[in-house]
Order: sequence, then C-alpha cells, then structure tokens
Amino acid sequence: MYLRAQRVLHLQRVIELLATPMPGNELRRALAEPMLGLLEADFYASYVWDESSRRFVQGVSLNLNPVHGQRYEDCFQFSDPLTPRLLARRAPTRVTDVLPQRELLATGFFNDFLRPDGLHWGVNAYAHDGLRHLGDLRIWRRKSRRNFDDDDLAALRMVYPALVQALARSPSINVPIPDPGHGSLKDRLVKVGKLSHREADVAALAYEGLADKDIARTLAIGFTTVRTHLAAAFRKLGCEGRNRLAHRIGQLPLH
Repeated sequence: MYLRAQRVLHLQRVIELLATPMPGNELRRALAEPMLGLLEADFYASYVWDESSRRFVQGVSLNLNPVHGQRYEDCFQFSDPLTPRLLARRAPTRVTDVLPQRELLATGFFNDFLRPDGLHWGVNAYAHDGLRHLGDLRIWRRKSRRNFDDDDLAALRMVYPALVQALARSPSINVPIPDPGHGSLKDRLVKVGKLSHREADVAALAYEGLADKDIARTLAIGFTTVRTHLAAAFRKLGCEGRNRLAHRIGQLPLH
C-alpha cells in the first residue's frame, strides 16, 4: 500500500484521534474530516444501531445537508439494500463488493436517496464489540471520481482495529440529544448559550456536521461571515473548536 504525503498526514490525525479518550459521538464527528482526507473522498456519515428501537440513530455527517441524514433515519434505512450485506462482512468493505454498481444504480435507494445528494462510490466500516454495534463509518465519493481501490480499502482496514477499540472504550450513544419539549437546538443555544440568532444558526449546522462552505450556502451568507460567527459561538460556549462542540452542547442545561 502506498500513501502520498498528504494522506499520511490525515492518517496521523486519525490515529491521534483514536488514541484520545472522548465520547463516542464526539469521536465519530471528529473523524469525519481526516477520514475523508485519508480516503480522498467527498461525503461522510456515521450512525449507531439502537437495539431498543431496531434502527440506526445519532447520525453525524460532513459535506451532507442535515436533511440527508434525517431522511435516512426516518425512512430510507428501511429500504437500504446495502447495510445488511455490509454488516455481514464484519470488516471494511466496498459497496461494489456486496452489490455490483449496475445493480445499485437500478435501485430506488440509489435513485431516490444516494444520487440526488451526489453519492456514487461507497466504502463502509461497521465497528462491533462482540455482538454490540459500536458505530460505523460510511464514506462516499462523487460520480466524477474513481471507485475506491485496494489501497483505499487497505488504509481503512489499517485503522479499523483502533476504531473498534476506541469506540468500545467510549459508549457511542452518550451525547444528550435536545428534548423537543424544551425547544429546538437553536433556541437552547440562544437562551442558554447566550448566542445571537445567527451564531446559533451557524453553530447548529456545524453541530450537524456541515463544513463552513456548506453552512455559507445553506444560510446564504459569506464564508468569512460563517467563520466569524463560528468563532464567536466557540468563545461563548467555551469550546476550542468543532471537535469539542458536540460535547459542549451536550452539557448545556435544558433550560
């Protein structure tokens, strides 16, 4: 396996994060950017299996509209032809290794869910501790790129054992989700975190995993303005950056 210098830097960051104790949900968020860099990919999503409700929950993502993840949790996971096959592998696996691309392209799951958001080539890793699902990494490239090759798969497999160990040390479902009865996340950020309404908009989208450029596009504001609001939000919330944002929001009182 050959890794270019830039990919080695991303690999080092992934290893550093996996060795750093942190809540499982926070770790899954923090891994998004370096994992995309390591695998030269475009889209990242991660979920945890909730045995009580028999569904994937606690989705985090990068370079995907939050609506995409919510659509998966609410609807498309129940018609997903890929995940059961990938789960059965118990190891990082290319999507095309469980379903030929031509067959995937003919499914409603692809045409109604993946294709509209630009997801085309996929590789997934599902972490297990015995029978317990700890969390997963779902990484995709757009159509204009090539499919993941054996070197890409080897890189993911290289960090997989450390991923399992890191998630096993830190329960995945451990960042409190705002209770709808106490208002939206934005309301809590304004009332409890003392953020301005625009700072709360930006912080909430960053919490959902959107990159700065995607936040700018979603809110129709400038990239520099996003950075300014985000810096103010970090300062008011007392966190050092995106990697600590989810944990800090989870600590906010409900009212």
